[in-house]
Amino acid sequence: MDNCIFCRIIKGEIPSAKVYEDDLVFAFLDIAPINFGHVLVIPKEHHESSSTIPEATAGRMFRIGSRIGVALKRKLDYDAFNLHLADGAAAGQVVMHAHLHVVPRGVEDGFHWNWRQLKYPDGKLAETAHTLAEKLAAEFNASVTTYGSVFNNTFTRGSNRGNAGRRVNSTARDRVENLRYMASASEEAKNVSKPLQIKYFRALASLLCRNQTGGQSYKLQSLTDLTVLPDYDDGDFGSSSRPPVNKDGSPVLYSCPKDFASAKCDGE
Repeated sequence: MDNCIFCRIIKGEIPSAKVYEDDLVFAFLDIAPINFGHVLVIPKEHHESSSTIPEATAGRMFRIGSRIGVALKRKLDYDAFNLHLADGAAAGQVVMHAHLHVVPRGVEDGFHWNWRQLKYPDGKLAETAHTLAEKLAAEFNASVTTYGSVFNNTFTRGSNRGNAGRRVNSTARDRVENLRYMASASEEAKNVSKPLQIKYFRALASLLCRNQTGGQSYKLQSLTDLTVLPDYDDGDFGSSSRPPVNKDGSPVLYSCPKDFASAKCDGE
């Protein structure tokens, strides 16, 4: 973007004190640092918000940011570091090109973030956690492409014009990630209103049936291990929701467990 100061820095049109550069990210010293050595890590593509940065690039930003933080501790004798990203003007973002601050910290550097600590009203904590988890899973299912390619051990979603890397499908992996969100809200779901409980269980049922294509909904008789993310599957294919059946196609009726943790299979 021609009028973006960070894009011009990347192009070399504006001088900067560069500390790192690769195919995805660019890192340079902040000219008005909180502490000396304060670095900004930015995506080479112009993204105003962190929410639009591709997964591989966002991961690279935080990986490089952490490495820079370690280097600051070792070489400049700092005790710790902060990784800070402001998304939007209300959050303190000044330059509208997403950027990650790597702020070196010392025990006696005199800087404080001035966090405030609010107290949730009764019942609001559980309702907020439940609503957020349900929203994360629903939006992820609705908006995220479930195919892509793996190249140099990095997964990139969507079509790949260069056809580089192994073509894979992430449906099963995404399903487990989403179920983790829902499982984390299972206890809180007991303490929210009935309409919110209904939304939660409908979203959970949709997730549990995800990737049960064709006649494979008998897989609901197994229990998904949420502690392990499955690998990407080869090839491009979709998913659909099917009712639980046995391998012979006959319907399955499950008992209702007392809570999420005591379920013996995905169907329960």
